[in-house]
Amino acid sequence: MQAETEERIAAFDEEIRRFGDFDETASKERVAMALGNKGAALNAQGRPEEAMAAFDEIIRRFDASGDLSLQHAVAKAFLHKGAALMQQGKMEEALAVFDEVFRRLGTRSEPLLQEPVAGMFLARGSVLERQGKPREAADSYAEVIERYQDSDRQRMKLFVQMAQEKVKSLQPAGRG
Repeated sequence: MQAETEERIAAFDEEIRRFGDFDETASKERVAMALGNKGAALNAQGRPEEAMAAFDEIIRRFDASGDLSLQHAVAKAFLHKGAALMQQGKMEEALAVFDEVFRRLGTRSEPLLQEPVAGMFLARGSVLERQGKPREAADSYAEVIERYQDSDRQRMKLFVQMAQEKVKSLQPAGRG
């Protein structure tokens, strides 16, 4: 398994090397995807610092892009970085990363950016739960419900359902 993962990481590195200097959006998207996949593989392998470096590279390369697909890649990189920080028990740092996603995208309504924003609210709620802040966690989950309950997109319906279940689980016994 480890050898297979290393081969995948090497393939991602080759993709980044081959397309990293091209200026076309499609090439940039390939590089962002390769970096994201590399980060995910490294994180799954228990190498969170290297994973976060890959996510930071996406942010560094594409943060200033006006292209929606690259903004989506940057948002996902922030989310994955926050998740890696959570896995390391660095909850305050994870919250700061999730707050950055909100600062950048919280008012955006494009469907492609809805998933990372909803994911951010769910992850933020999870951090707050772990910190023993159930009210703040419930507020974060409630944002998903409020923003996306009328969405007809299946993925967003799933996020809303997850948020509803989390809010319900945080209610004191005998309420709700």
